[in-house]
Amino acid sequence: MREVVPDPEANPALDRGVRALIDSVPALLWIAGPDGRVRAASRQWGILTGLAEDTGTEERLATIHPDDRNRVGAGWRRAVARGLPF
Repeated sequence: MREVVPDPEANPALDRGVRALIDSVPALLWIAGPDGRVRAASRQWGILTGLAEDTGTEERLATIHPDDRNRVGAGWRRAVARGLPF
């Protein structure tokens, strides 16, 4: 994770550009702020998972393979708590 938090009030064109970029990537992609809250998710995310863009972390982690879920969840929570990239 790298922090990219578009500020639509400061630059609406940037926000539209970020949205266009994440929707053009053929992958499950979501962007979260330093607090761990999801700011944006790719269309593919919703199509493949059936989850809304504003779905919480635990529901997102449930989409990860069970063999990897605990490790990924722990890494995510550690990164958010320490303000680190994930």
